Amino acid sequence: MATTQMQIDNLLTTLEALLEQIKPLRQRVGEVEEDLAQVQRDYDQKMSKLNVEAERLEGLKISLMARLAPEIKLPPTPVPTNLQPTLPEEVIDITPVPGSPPPPHPTESPRTARKRSLARHIYYFLDNQQAAIMQDINAVLVDDRRDVGDMLEALSWGDIWTARADWETLENQYDRLNEWYQALEERLAYWQRELHKQESDSRYPLWQKMQESSQEEWLAFLDDLARQAEVENARLAHEVEVLEQALQTKQTEGEAYNA
Repeated sequence: MATTQMQIDNLLTTLEALLEQIKPLRQRVGEVEEDLAQVQRDYDQKMSKLNVEAERLEGLKISLMARLAPEIKLPPTPVPTNLQPTLPEEVIDITPVPGSPPPPHPTESPRTARKRSLARHIYYFLDNQQAAIMQDINAVLVDDRRDVGDMLEALSWGDIWTARADWETLENQYDRLNEWYQALEERLAYWQRELHKQESDSRYPLWQKMQESSQEEWLAFLDDLARQAEVENARLAHEVEVLEQALQTKQTEGEAYNA
């Protein structure tokens, strides 16, 4: 069955709707990421030294408790008696034979081919208003970790999306647009996953607190966290002091017993 212009138009409508769903998600992920980084900086400024001290005291506490605990003798590790000798791996001679043709050049990956095809289309239909986007397009083009969806989501809706090249049939255009549809579907799912990851980030509750607070309230909240950490560190320091005294008593008693 031949492709019709109506099918093309319906697919274009779907693509435009997908693009409109992606843009706010992409923007939100970027904004939240910047805010999370700011939360981290504010938190570290107040808490980093206190947290380092807490880790030091906790480690010292665990070490002292281990030294005070009675020694536990572990059973000897059994030595396996049925070990088989390991045979050397087969050595493959890869020395080139004189006169043989050179190995073929690696073929271009399907991902790179897709990106180059899209880049050619963008170059062909690019207007002056979107010329600045070419820097982003070229960056995706040379990045093996990114695909055509990364290029498509950066494009504003316009002729780049709707135009058909002179050499394309309706079937060619439909196939191309259908590939773009699949790429945008993947990008929509990607940004949804990224947003979910941010919501699962350990800093996210702090970000929510910062969002609902004024700057003064936010800094006061961090000050309160720091005071709580100071109290906890003082408690840990006292526990360490008690354990150190107990260890000293144990060592003194041991020396007296051996005398």
